[in-house]
Amino acid sequence: MKKTLLTIALLSVSSFSFADDNSGFRIGAGVASGFEQHDSNKAIAAPKIELGYDMNSMLSFNAGYTHLSGDSSVAGEKSELSGGALNLGVEVGHTFDLSNHKLKPYVGLDYKFQSVENKVADLNDKERTHSAVPSLGVRWTAPVGFYTDAKVSYHKATDYVKSDAVAGLTVGWKF
Repeated sequence: MKKTLLTIALLSVSSFSFADDNSGFRIGAGVASGFEQHDSNKAIAAPKIELGYDMNSMLSFNAGYTHLSGDSSVAGEKSELSGGALNLGVEVGHTFDLSNHKLKPYVGLDYKFQSVENKVADLNDKERTHSAVPSLGVRWTAPVGFYTDAKVSYHKATDYVKSDAVAGLTVGWKF
């Protein structure tokens, strides 16, 4: 019975969103820059993939994965960082229609699950964290479905990854 009610609720909500020209799924890939290892001042350019769904001209839901990796040295020993971050989030903004081009400035809030492994010589150490990640961004969508998304997020520093403002750029397709 619960599954039936959930299915009916989801179908009724989604049927209203199909009437809106701004609704639809998005898939994209990009890069996030600004992550740094604690033992290095070298920024990590982290590749990412994102999936999203625009409910209407104001509300969007997102999921994404960012791959984190980098090398540095600690006390003369090579340090290798590897891991990733999975995020689930929501964006609220307003979509402006500019001659069939869509421009949406937004504020977002993601919940990030991060798992990082740091290898120094024969030592391996893993760190798993989770945190809320606020962001500001703007998404431009062309009439043919191509989109680009620029976003600045605030990430809480962890034992192995220090970061405050992280800038991300994603390009993809909306259908």
